[in-house]
Amino acid sequence: MKRLIAICAAVGLVVLACGVIPGTGSGLKIGIVTDIGQLEDKSFNEFSWKGVQDGASAIGAPGWPEFAF
Repeated sequence: MKRLIAICAAVGLVVLACGVIPGTGSGLKIGIVTDIGQLEDKSFNEFSWKGVQDGASAIGAPGWPEFAF
């Protein structure tokens, strides 16, 4: 019985991790989490932000950028 529960939980996690069911989701969302610095800090945050922008434009993310502070 424990094995069945573990298998069901594993399958459920895989299904949830694979994404949205077509036709039911609101689309792709991209995010970034920074430390206490700003996006233009000439260090980690700035290079991470540049990577997010490049990745979003490479896959054609709609309505980019969108900020939520």
